[in-house]
Amino acid sequence: MDSSITWHDGPPLAAQRARTLAQLVAACRARFGSRAVLHEAGRSWSWDELDECAAARAADWSSRLGPGDRVAILLPAGAAHFIAQLAAWRCGAIAAPVYRGLPASQRDAVLARLEPSVVVAEQGLVPGAVTAEALVAPGRAAASTYAACEPDTPAMILWTSGSSGQPRGVVLSHENLCSQQAAFAAVWPEVGPDDCMVGYLPWHHSFGALAEGLWALVRGVSFHVVPGEGRDREALRTVLQAQSPSVFMSVPRLHRDLHLHGGLDLSTLRWTFTAGAPLGQAERDWYAQAGVPVFEGWGLTETSPSATITRTPCVAGLVGEPIPGVSVGVDAEGAILVRGPGVMRGYWQDPVATQAVLTDGILNTGDVGCWEGPSLRLYGRSDHVLKLDNGEKLPVLQTECALAEHAAIRHAVVTVVDDELAAICEAAQDTDAVRSAVAALKPVLGRYPIRRTYVVARPFDQMTGTLTPSHKVVRGVVLAQFARWQARGGQAFRQV
Repeated sequence: MDSSITWHDGPPLAAQRARTLAQLVAACRARFGSRAVLHEAGRSWSWDELDECAAARAADWSSRLGPGDRVAILLPAGAAHFIAQLAAWRCGAIAAPVYRGLPASQRDAVLARLEPSVVVAEQGLVPGAVTAEALVAPGRAAASTYAACEPDTPAMILWTSGSSGQPRGVVLSHENLCSQQAAFAAVWPEVGPDDCMVGYLPWHHSFGALAEGLWALVRGVSFHVVPGEGRDREALRTVLQAQSPSVFMSVPRLHRDLHLHGGLDLSTLRWTFTAGAPLGQAERDWYAQAGVPVFEGWGLTETSPSATITRTPCVAGLVGEPIPGVSVGVDAEGAILVRGPGVMRGYWQDPVATQAVLTDGILNTGDVGCWEGPSLRLYGRSDHVLKLDNGEKLPVLQTECALAEHAAIRHAVVTVVDDELAAICEAAQDTDAVRSAVAALKPVLGRYPIRRTYVVARPFDQMTGTLTPSHKVVRGVVLAQFARWQARGGQAFRQV
C-alpha cells in the first residue's frame, strides 16, 4: 500500500443486504408493494404495479434481449423510464439512459456505440423504438423471476456529464447500485414512507437517477416527478408548492434559484441536500435562518455516485466523510482516490481510459483536495488548476463559485489571458452589473484578483454543450469557444 496516501474508511455496510437488483426489488415489493411511491402527470404507481408492468415488457422482449444486451432509454424521468430499467434487469440486460436532447448526430453516435437490442423513446424520436405508451400498457401474464445475475454483473451504463472532457459511458454493476442504496439507508435511516420528495433532475444523469430517484423509491418515499427534464423551473415551483416536500435534494444552482425566486416551503422541510458544486453562503444562511439542516455530498458517476456525505449539517468547503463501505484517500499531491463497492467496472468499450483511472479497484477521481479532521475538503478538478506566471498553482473552483454567488452573475469560468486572470461570465442582469460585481469581489479574491472580464452574448443553456444535466459549466467547451473567438473575433464574447 502506498504510504503517501492517507485513507479514511466509512463504516461497514450491513451484513444482510441486497447484492443484486432482483434482491433489491423483491425487498421493496415486500415492504411497500401496494403503496403508491411514484407520482407523475396525475397518475400514481406502486412498486407492485411498476414491477408487474416490467415483467410484461420483459416477456415481450425475451426473444431479443438477454444477459449483457443493452436497452437504450431515451425518455424523461417517470414511470415509463423506470419500467424500462426494471424490464432490462429482469432479462439480465443493461439499462442505458441516453439524453434525448442530444443533437441527432451525437445521439446516433451514442446508440451506435451501445448497439442496443431494444430502444425505448418517445414517439417519433428514434425509428422503430418502443414508445412510452407501450411501456406502461397492460401486458400478458409473465413469469415473476429475474434472470440469474451476480453482484458484479453490469446493470447500467450512465454517461458522464462531460464537465472535464468527452463524456464516457460508465458501466455500473448490480453491486454498485445496491451498495449505494444500503449506504444511503445507513446514513438516513429515518427517511421512509412518511416522507415526500420532488424529483427535478433528469435520469440520464447519476444524481437524478441514483442519488435521488432510485433512492426515494427504494425507501418507499412519496416521490413526485417534475416534467421538463431539469429545464423547467416554473414546473419545479408548481410541483414544490403543491407537494411541500419534507426532504429536498438538488444542485446549488437550483437551491439559489429557489432562494431568489421562491417556491420551496421551508416550514415543511426536515432537511435538504446539495452536491455537484459548493453551495453559496446566501443559500446556507437562508436555510439556517429557517432551521433547515443542509447536508452535502461528493462523488462521481464513476462512484455510483456518492463517495462522501456530511454526517452533520455541512460547513462551507467540506463535503463530508466516506459513506458506509467506501474508503477515500488523498495522496501527497492532493489527488483524491476511492475504493469500495461503489467503484465502477470501467468505461464502456474504452479500456485505455479505464486503465488510466482504475488500478486494482482504486479509482483516481481526477479531483484534488485534503483532509480537515474526518472531513474531505474539495478543491476541484485537477485540470481546473491554473498555473500562474509566477509558478504558483491556483484551484479555480472557489473563485468561480465566489463570482457565481453574486446576483449579477449566473455562471463564471476563470482562465488566464495574457498572463492575467480573466473571468468569462454569463450575466444575470446587465453587463455593467457584471463589471461592478467583479470589481467588488477583488478584495475577497485577495492575491489573485480578476484583471479582465468577458461576458457571453447568449446564455450558456442556449449554447450547445456548455452546461451539464446538473447545471454545471463544461469548462472545456466554454474555453474552446472563447479561444475561437479570440482567434476569429465575432459577437460570441465581449470584454467589459
